[in-house]
Amino acid sequence: SNPKPAAAAADTQPLWVNKYKPSQPAQLIGNGKNIADLRKFLSTWNEIHVAGTHPLADAKGKDKPMKAVLISGPPGIGKSSAATIIAKQLGFEVTEVNASDTRGKSSSDVKDGVGGKASNAIREMVTNRAMSFFGGAPKKMCLIMDEVDGMSGGDRGGVQELITCIKLSKIPIICICNDKYNQKLKSLQNYTQDMPFSRPTKPQILNRMLKIAADEGISMSAAAMEALIETTNNDIRLIINQLQMRRLTKQSFEYDDIKGLSKKDVDMGPFTAVDKLCAPNADRMSVNDRLNLVFQDSDIIPLFIQENYVHYRPYAAKDELHRLQLVAKASACISEGDVMNKSVRAKQNWGLMPYANVISSVMPTSVLRGNREVFGSFPGERNFNRFPGWLGKNSTHGKNKRLLTELRSHCAAGGAFKGDLESLRGEYVPLLKSLITRPLKTNQAGGKEKEGIPEVMAVMDAYSLTRLDWEAVQDVSKFKGTGALFADPAAGIPTAVKSAFTRECNSGSRVVHSGILVQEAKKGRKRGGGADDDGDDDGDDDAEEADGDGPAKPKLSAKKLAAMGFVAKDDGKKKPAAKGKGKKPAAKKK
Repeated sequence: SNPKPAAAAADTQPLWVNKYKPSQPAQLIGNGKNIADLRKFLSTWNEIHVAGTHPLADAKGKDKPMKAVLISGPPGIGKSSAATIIAKQLGFEVTEVNASDTRGKSSSDVKDGVGGKASNAIREMVTNRAMSFFGGAPKKMCLIMDEVDGMSGGDRGGVQELITCIKLSKIPIICICNDKYNQKLKSLQNYTQDMPFSRPTKPQILNRMLKIAADEGISMSAAAMEALIETTNNDIRLIINQLQMRRLTKQSFEYDDIKGLSKKDVDMGPFTAVDKLCAPNADRMSVNDRLNLVFQDSDIIPLFIQENYVHYRPYAAKDELHRLQLVAKASACISEGDVMNKSVRAKQNWGLMPYANVISSVMPTSVLRGNREVFGSFPGERNFNRFPGWLGKNSTHGKNKRLLTELRSHCAAGGAFKGDLESLRGEYVPLLKSLITRPLKTNQAGGKEKEGIPEVMAVMDAYSLTRLDWEAVQDVSKFKGTGALFADPAAGIPTAVKSAFTRECNSGSRVVHSGILVQEAKKGRKRGGGADDDGDDDGDDDAEEADGDGPAKPKLSAKKLAAMGFVAKDDGKKKPAAKGKGKKPAAKKK
């Protein structure tokens, strides 16, 4: 037997993914609810957006139906097949545009028309309706935009062009993507109905794949097929490709053969992991599977759950009271998980990490698994998990603490302040904010404009504040809210007054005291040795004041101090000449 004809015959065989591609709705696997929603969207589109006969045609705001849908989900689960099959079943003529086509911004030149690039043809298609010259019903058109999250590179302005087409469209548009959380699709989601597809479960895939294996002459047990499904992470397209590759060499697929296959590497972000943990069917996953989802990013996933857990309506909740009880139970788990996480990170008890993730993430999501809902707290909020706000608040807290530390060192150096950070923030900063901003405001706002600059400078000199400190006092006292208490204190200051105030702060005649400068002067005196007697006496006094105030400040060079806005005190004394230049110190004046 010559193997060459067999190999040639194998090359001419069609791909099984095309051979067994679904052609009827009954052949679609999983996502039954989303397929029903897609069918409803397409069947009522013309009545809502064209004829205006549907009850929802006059709806406003959030209740108004969208002109397009956004189908999202991992590859190989049947998104494109479902859109094409349902559209054709309802009598639509489908036009599909995928990532291999040029989908940049259309040209404004009418001469291009449909004969130009693909974006021009799409614009012409969605803004016109098909006509019938023989008295029959006009053709129904449907546009499928596949892989819209791949609009980059040559697709200049592609997403914005798609949004424009949706606004002007006279036909339904179905957008398909793999990652709906992609930053490029943020604006698109405001104009589309969200329709997330999930991977089919193992029982849903099992019988169909066993039938395909039997039809192709592959001997395979149910246990082996389950192992193959798990190895491919429920990717139907990959399973069929694996079966075809196996059939080229052997007619059986055993359990041990599948264990030798490498498992599909899935790049999963925190948004997707939290969606899986909080999904209504999350109870089908084992505890180890859910724990592996948390370990996708164990630093940030617990923060995601802490930010969003109250938005989930528990699947097990019988009424609103029971819902509150389940939320309280999840909150207790999150608190206990924080205690354990502190032990893990502060005491380096990394052996407790799996238990901390179970308590802080797996247990709360097991209690609250269900559908997410919004409470209307944020206008226009989209119904998916928010990014943890704790990260931003923690960053702001660190910045304010650093600014307060610098303010305290400057105020203490001037001798007008002797307290700690708490007293500075609680008692001094609110008053300082008013004293250094109100005189600079317009006359209508109760200020003095440029005439108030000397008054502000007197306060700043008393507390050794720089121009940066003027802004820091306002930054550490900002709060979110409405009313006079939360208003920006610098809002009523004219630009000309602010510029004059900045020039006055940066003028060379201004003296700013600092404990850091005292240490620098002490350091320079020890190296010099050529200073006069009066300078030594003054330096000793400064050194005693520095020693009496507290611990030594960090030593900085004059260049760094100038960059920070400090100006050294000029007391009229002449500095000794530099070494190596042969000049003697200047004589003292009597």
